[in-house]
Amino acid sequence: MSAADFSISPSLNANLNEKTALKYGFTTVQDDSALGNPWFQLNTLKRDVPITPNAYEEYNCNGGESFKIEGEVYSTVTGKKNKDSTNVETLQIGIGIYGKKENGDPRWDMCYFTLNENIGRLNAYLTLPDNVRKFGINIQINGTSDFSGILKVRNIKVTRMTDNSLIVNGSITSNKITTDNIAGTNGWINLRSGLFDYGNGKLKWDGKSLTVAGSGTFAGEITAKSGKIGKYRISSDYLITGSGSTCTGMGGNQAFWAGSNDSNNAPFHVSYDGSLYASKANISGTINSTDGSIGGWKIENSSIYVRSTDGLKQTSLNSDSQKIEFKLTRPASAESDESSSFLNISNSNLSPYIELGWMTKDYDGNAYWGNRNYISEDSIAISSKADIDSSVTISSYDIVLSSNGNKLTIRPGYLEFENGGSISPDCLEFENGVKISQNQNVLWSGADYINENQKISLDGNKNISKQLSGICLAFAHFDRSNNSVQWYGMHYYFVPKSAVAVNNGGGTAFTDPYRGMNKYLYIYNDKILGTKQNGTNGSEGGFSYDNRNWVLVKVFGV
Repeated sequence: MSAADFSISPSLNANLNEKTALKYGFTTVQDDSALGNPWFQLNTLKRDVPITPNAYEEYNCNGGESFKIEGEVYSTVTGKKNKDSTNVETLQIGIGIYGKKENGDPRWDMCYFTLNENIGRLNAYLTLPDNVRKFGINIQINGTSDFSGILKVRNIKVTRMTDNSLIVNGSITSNKITTDNIAGTNGWINLRSGLFDYGNGKLKWDGKSLTVAGSGTFAGEITAKSGKIGKYRISSDYLITGSGSTCTGMGGNQAFWAGSNDSNNAPFHVSYDGSLYASKANISGTINSTDGSIGGWKIENSSIYVRSTDGLKQTSLNSDSQKIEFKLTRPASAESDESSSFLNISNSNLSPYIELGWMTKDYDGNAYWGNRNYISEDSIAISSKADIDSSVTISSYDIVLSSNGNKLTIRPGYLEFENGGSISPDCLEFENGVKISQNQNVLWSGADYINENQKISLDGNKNISKQLSGICLAFAHFDRSNNSVQWYGMHYYFVPKSAVAVNNGGGTAFTDPYRGMNKYLYIYNDKILGTKQNGTNGSEGGFSYDNRNWVLVKVFGV
């Protein structure tokens, strides 16, 4: 039997299409993700829905023949599966061949979809009994009543298998074929000219250009010397988009670049050997470099250094020798050899030291010390050719510094000068009799804002003029939530007695913009007066403060 003898056309491209959908009780629903391949939604849900003009006797057959059943479905249909059931459940959707036997009795042969997230595709085979002579094509909801939900189908095909060959009935008919041309519902191809158009322009060749309107996968080599890829213009050497400061590109003189039409002068470019240039960069993470420069600092193996333009000043850091060196060189002249002054800080071999002085280099390149001062963990060496030849001796108890017969002895609890004067734990005494005592008095203690109604008295020996140098005011943080002083973030302010002597009662500000403190006090020789702002919050001079978080806790005589 040939395709011409078998006139079944039960596919979406045949019996169920946009023209016949309403006839069979469906509404056409376009699919934006598959243009030209719409869904057909069943308007009224019922068990059996024929999609051939005659549900049982549309086509003749010999009996015992096999058919391939294909299609797609979208279903959220629920209902009662059996007439006596009380449960409403998700129901199966099937495509069936409904036939009539030789004696006129009906026959139903079904293939059901397997749904995954409401979507199902069917590709199945079935064989009719030998006594079936006529049949039609139906869609079935495998239930009895109380149907609800949505049912959509498309691409329904029933194909007769004859002599192991596939016959797709209704897919190509005489009215679709003209001279050199094959046309379908959603496209055509001209076999002589090679022109084609599928999906109303989605895939099209007009003899000059190929249009692909949608996503796709291309295998093999694609060669283009003009046109665009996304927003990038194609040339024979590179891809480029934008212009000026918004320009970016790939290929040509540089592998990548951005910020200029000229890739060689772009503020960012990467060459083919991996060299990177960036006029601006914010880089985090690990940077490994054994050469180059950073902000004028030259990188060289395990060291980094910076040198002045005249080459005479140099600062260097060396990780191998664990040394920081500051060096100033005086070039050689007719009057003197080359010399360099330096300051070195080192932790070589876990033996830290500080070294400063100068070194001379003669015309033969030989270097020798001119002056060297050295401080290490266990020794101090100080030398000067100008006017001091000093030595320092450190023992368990004494440190003795001597120069030209003058000696300073430092021992636990006592410092003694050979020509008069001493320092002891209680007092610093000068040769002229002036003494400075280490004892410091607390002139006042409390925890007050020191507002306009508060006063600190400094009577008698507490007068500022009777202190060694003046007074020191200590402020502490105040936690208003539990009304307590918090002894952290302490602020100490020194007021010289000489300043009070020349400006008795002068207003003095005690501020910390970072921590929001802005106190203002009037300092007299015998008293301290507060102001209203000391117990308030506000802003002044561009910063905000909250004086309620700070209280004066001590006034020391120093």
